[in-house]
Amino acid sequence: MSMVESVEVTIKTAIAAGIIDRKLHAAPIEAVRMLAERADTMGDHDNVTLPTMLKYLGAMGIVDIPKRGRPPKERPETDDAGRMDGMRGRLYGKLKAV
Repeated sequence: MSMVESVEVTIKTAIAAGIIDRKLHAAPIEAVRMLAERADTMGDHDNVTLPTMLKYLGAMGIVDIPKRGRPPKERPETDDAGRMDGMRGRLYGKLKAV
């Protein structure tokens, strides 16, 4: 199935499900169609067309776009006073050695 065919199926399904409105989302729908045609004609996909198409589909609520980057690391809970005391102790130790 070509990208154009896949996009058409996706758009028709989203309209039927009430996720998007044909008139309200006319511009982004047309943009996605143009990007799909570009993806089909280019052969080797560039690094712009497909991510841009996904952003348009995400903006219309058709697909969920995950946030970029890694999830934040979980840090053990420490109180700020304990951290400051540790820093002061290391600094004081360095100053005392001089």
